[in-house]
Amino acid sequence: MKFNFLQHILYKISYPFAFIFSSLGLTPNNITCLSFFLCVFSGFFIIKNDHEFFLICWYFSHFLDYCDGTLARMTNNTTKILLRVDHLSDLIKLQITLISLSIYYSNIGVWICLSIFNIIFWISEVLSEQYKFESKSSNKIPNNSKFKSKVLKNIYNIFFSFDGHSLFLIGLTIINSKVFIIILIYYSFLLLKRTYTPLIYLSRNFRK
Repeated sequence: MKFNFLQHILYKISYPFAFIFSSLGLTPNNITCLSFFLCVFSGFFIIKNDHEFFLICWYFSHFLDYCDGTLARMTNNTTKILLRVDHLSDLIKLQITLISLSIYYSNIGVWICLSIFNIIFWISEVLSEQYKFESKSSNKIPNNSKFKSKVLKNIYNIFFSFDGHSLFLIGLTIINSKVFIIILIYYSFLLLKRTYTPLIYLSRNFRK
């Protein structure tokens, strides 16, 4: 797993919140559900042109994604099955947010870019999950690090990898439709890059 300094900081920040949720008797799935409903509300607010409540609900929803995982590890309540509730919720929330923003802008360019993004996204998701399963089962996880410097590694992982930290850019999409399109193109590029290693690895494995 690639170390990402920004992700590391976000998980550290989420720890005291996860502790509070635990003291209140909430489970990781409770936090996941709360995050999901906040995301639905954020989609409603952006369609209604309420930028402030969209940003509040969406960012809080996204931050809770770090809290539920942290709480799960704190309480030793993790699961190793492929179809995890939190992961499935994250996939649906991303679609809700991007579709709501597309409805808000009602722009043909936005819908075209969203369609291209979704094609790349789902292909990447399927390949990446299969790659994780295959590499773990064979205990052969390739080391694809391109840099010896930790600083360069972190810069690369922050700006050239698609992960939870990348989604904080969604807040910028309310500026205008052009910014939204640029972010969708950027995400598509990151996903194409993420797809390359699993595609090569799996294609070589299938040849055998």
